Amino acid sequence: MSITQLYMSLTKMPITQLYIMVSIFVVTILFLSYLFFQWKHEKEKKGKGKK
Repeated sequence: MSITQLYMSLTKMPITQLYIMVSIFVVTILFLSYLFFQWKHEKEKKGKGKK
């Protein structure tokens, strides 16, 4: 599916549905970045503990 087709299908949606999709997308990104930072922090703690 091309970007233009995706955009056309999105613009046909009601605005509330678009807001819901965007909010879910943002929450997912925030959650993934949070998990990544937690994992990175754990690795750093383990690395310092070995020294």
